[in-house]
Amino acid sequence: FAHNGIKMSRRIAKVRSMSSNLDFWGLQETHSTPERAAALQSEFPDHVLFWSHCSLQRGGLALGVSVKFLQQFEHVSWIEVEQGRIGKLELRGSRGSLDLHCVYLDDQSAIARKHSIDLLQDAMAPQTSVLSVLFGDFNFVEHDHDRFCKSSGRPTGARDSPVAKHLHDRILTKFGMFELHQEHHTCEGGRAYSKLDRIYANWHACDQIDRNVECVACAWPLTLSDHRPVMFARRAVKKVRPCAGIERALPARTIEHQSWAPKVKELHLDLLVEHA
Repeated sequence: FAHNGIKMSRRIAKVRSMSSNLDFWGLQETHSTPERAAALQSEFPDHVLFWSHCSLQRGGLALGVSVKFLQQFEHVSWIEVEQGRIGKLELRGSRGSLDLHCVYLDDQSAIARKHSIDLLQDAMAPQTSVLSVLFGDFNFVEHDHDRFCKSSGRPTGARDSPVAKHLHDRILTKFGMFELHQEHHTCEGGRAYSKLDRIYANWHACDQIDRNVECVACAWPLTLSDHRPVMFARRAVKKVRPCAGIERALPARTIEHQSWAPKVKELHLDLLVEHA
């Protein structure tokens, strides 16, 4: 939203078309002000927009959440963890607790990015109490192959390893977070393609037994942005009829047997490896 006129209108239209069926979505580098934010709310009548501003020249982010989705929670609280860099939406209700963390880390300074990660660490809740989703433009890559130079075709992501390690130690390991994997680069700069835009979550591996999780980098928006949107979905697996010969639920004594849990875990890990 940094540009005025036709380009800004096209960006708003693009976001509106992509977000109409989403429970929530984030925008980064909005270069927004409270006045602009208030005017844009009318463009999204089915969503509530939460903002954190920097200035017209730098930073800024927004989190849009559908009205229908918000109605599932009794407690809704928007917290600016770091102005224009990190926003946290706390959602609490009878169906559970959810924290949405939207980030846009500094694009110039590794020291500033580490500082933001420290602030994020202080704002995050334990994995045992809250389902957390962390997403946005991190402005660094995790792995060497996540950035490659256009002129040489060689990976150049290793220079971000100090910040990547900081994220791993302070956030991913401590709070049980993992990346919702998709393999494509999300940002085209003048000299390189980079995987800057990512999504992390902290649900337990066993949640994937009866749910489908998908993550995808969408098509490049051509002249609208150097970044491509990244989307994810977490859906319950559709119920199917039991296999032939299975007419009732397993007896409790089978599930309570000491070998049941480790055997299920072993088989599940084998399936994950097989389909990786």
